[in-house]
Order: sequence, then structure tokens, then C-alpha cells
Amino acid sequence: MVNKAVIKRLLRDLNTCVDGLVDLPDCVNSAHVRKRIVGGKSLRKWIERFGGAGDCLPSLESGYHPMLFLVNEGCEASEQIVSTLSEIPILKDKVGIRRIREELDALIVYASWSGCDEKTLKEVVRAVLVELGESIQHYQVIVPIENLALSGMDTLEVGQVTFCSTESSWGGVQSDIITSIFSGAIEEQRAPLEDYFHKRLEPVFAKQRCFAKIVVEAEIGHAKELAYKRLNDSLNLLRCYTHMFCSREMRVHIGMNGEGKLTQRPVLVLPKAGTRWAMSDDAVGSLNPFFIRADQVAALSSEFAFDKLKAILASSSNDRNMVQNSIVAAVSWFGRSADCDNPLLKVLFCAIGFETLFLGEGNKQGGLRESFAITLAFLLESKPDDRRRLYRWARKLYRVRSEVAHKGNSETGDISQDEIAWNAARALAVVARNADEWDTHEKIREHVDRLMFGESLEQ
Repeated sequence: MVNKAVIKRLLRDLNTCVDGLVDLPDCVNSAHVRKRIVGGKSLRKWIERFGGAGDCLPSLESGYHPMLFLVNEGCEASEQIVSTLSEIPILKDKVGIRRIREELDALIVYASWSGCDEKTLKEVVRAVLVELGESIQHYQVIVPIENLALSGMDTLEVGQVTFCSTESSWGGVQSDIITSIFSGAIEEQRAPLEDYFHKRLEPVFAKQRCFAKIVVEAEIGHAKELAYKRLNDSLNLLRCYTHMFCSREMRVHIGMNGEGKLTQRPVLVLPKAGTRWAMSDDAVGSLNPFFIRADQVAALSSEFAFDKLKAILASSSNDRNMVQNSIVAAVSWFGRSADCDNPLLKVLFCAIGFETLFLGEGNKQGGLRESFAITLAFLLESKPDDRRRLYRWARKLYRVRSEVAHKGNSETGDISQDEIAWNAARALAVVARNADEWDTHEKIREHVDRLMFGESLEQ
């Protein structure tokens, strides 16, 4: 499961953790001791003792002192162990950091109190790795979705998520849930669990037109978090296209249950003197479901590479190239922009999405505004006049983005929100169609350089 070099590295760092332990009696309360403890770097507020060594004490916030702290190199070694365990292929993205830290706590305490030799400790480390691996199972996560309706379709697969029509699909899923409750609970628990499902949970699903099914392979504590991540990726891709089929006045906000936005905006206008006043609680717009039809899905695939984008989302991050991973990150930013009511944040989120898509996450290159504007103009347009128009628009967008982010500007000028969303969808399509060939951002820049050879946008 894990090669010898990884085991050796884990044992080395584990021994460093043990060397970095500080034992604090509960009666100690001095500035000298506090200075020895690296604030904020301890593995946890306390580490439970095993083997009858005494009950664990509450954390510092409650006024008690911990029994054991990691200090100095021990803190760094503990973080290195967490990183090593998180990157082991069989555990990566399947076991949550919380579970890993819990196992590490137990290992540190075992190593510090048992007095075991190197061979025994190695066996214990192997046993922990086996236990983590065996904790991974397949789970089906089911989530109700607000303001999404499938028209003429029973299901729609987007990335690693299957969206289902409640009207046509809920009956079968309901049966699976009841079966799961009966198979996984003891006799005394079954009736209360079934009653809770029917009275508390089922009505929440029933009032929505759509629900999502996500199959994840993970340990139980990480299954929901992993499912939410995949669901958000798929929802953000759908959000990128709501402006094409719905007017902004409809305020379409697709999301998990409970994420709907307020629809009333109360305003009071009161004079300092006199009797004239005004009061309103205008509806900003009703929250409407996003009805998506099979012909619209086909059109999105034809015009905006929706099928390519779905496939990229469905693949593992380890199997994607650099640009494909940037596409997934950009979809997240574009989706957040589409779902946001604040025009300033819309501009900011969308600009970050363009940067991520064209230049990569954490890019360090200078002249971002010029590079972004040139790339957008040459990738999305083919005629010189159209390129110059889009180049000017992109520079303006980036200027507004910089003023919002760095100067606190509260104006977006004449930047059209619809044009932002439209260009974002076009940019995703172009990069997605060529992502196999453009597997690095350097290749995108090389392609743009060839397109702009001898052509100037400064007119």
C-alpha cells in the first residue's frame, strides 16, 4: 500500500513530534511556560492521553491548561506528517484532514508513552495506514436543489453530479433510503429514524423540483465535504449560462437548499425637517427556477462546449492537465459571479476567473492587464475591429477590477454584467475545446503570440 520510503519518513517525523512534546502539569501557570509554547502552532489544544494516564483536560479557552503541547520542530514535523498522509495516493482526497489529525494524535501519544521499539512503532504506523484505507467506502450523497427544474428530462449529468427531477425520480430514491435505514440500523433505531426522515427531511426534498445525487469514495467524515465540493463545481457551471435563458429581473439563483436570496429590499427616506418622507419594501425580483431543457443542453454543447466542460469536471484532478484544472477553478469564479447580486463583486469574481483561466492560479507574471486583454481579444475574436473592441473592453474590466480590489472603488462604470457573463462563457468554450493541446498556460500564450504576429490593437 505504501512504500518503505514513506514509512521511513513518517517514523522520522513521528520521532521528532515525540521529542517536541512538552508535559504541562495542570497547576502550572507562568509566562515562562507560555513563552515555550509556540502559540497557534500546537497540533491541537490538547492531546488525549491513553493507557490510564489520566483524563484529558479542556482547552485553554475554558481556563484550563493542556497536558501535552507540541513545540518548535515538533509542530513542523506534525504538519509534515499530515501532508505526507494526505498525499498518499490511496488516501488522497478521500480521507479528511480532521480524521488524519485524530489518528496522528493517537500515534504521538502511543509513541511517547508506550516505550515501544522502532519495529513495533513501524507496525503500529502500518496498522494506522491500513485502518485509514479500510475506512474508505462508496457513499451516495443526496441533496435537494433550489431553483433548478429539468424540463423534458428525468436526469442531467454535469461533471460528477447527476441532477434528478423530483417528480419522476424521487420515488425510487426514497425506496433506497428506507432500505439503507433498515439495513444499517439496529431494530430499536429503525422506527425513530424512519419517522425522522418522513417528517423532517422528506418534506424538504418534496418542495424542490430537483435533487442531486453524488457518488463519492471516502471515509464517512469526509463524504459530505467531498460531495459538496463536486456539487458546487457542477452548480457553478450551470450558473455560467443562466443569463442566456433568463433575464436578470428573474433573479435565478441555483443552489443547495437554504441558499435562496432575500427578495425584499426595505428603504426608508426620512427628512431632517418637514413632513415629507418615503418608505418602500420593493421586491428586488422574485426567485424563479431555472428551467433547462434538453434542446438547450444540446445548444450549449454545440455553441459553448458544455459537453467538454462536463467531461473535464467529471475527471479526477490528478488526471487533468494544468489548463484543465484552471478551467475548473475558473468555473467556480464565473459561477460565483453569476450568482452574486453585488455588481462590484460580480466584476471582481469574473476578472479573477479570466486571470485563472488564461494565466493560471497563483501566476506571478507582470503586466496582467495587458496580457489578459490581449489573450481575451485574440482567442475570442478573429476580425481586427472586433479584437480591438474586445481588447478595450478587457482593459476597462481589469481597471475596474483593480480599483475595486485595491482602492475600494464603488462604481463599475459602463461595464455590462451581461457582457461579462457572455464573454466568460465564450472564453470557457474556447479553452475547453483546446485544453488537450494547450496543456500548459505557456502554450496558450504561444498560440496568442502566433495569432497577433504583426497585428496591433492600439488604435
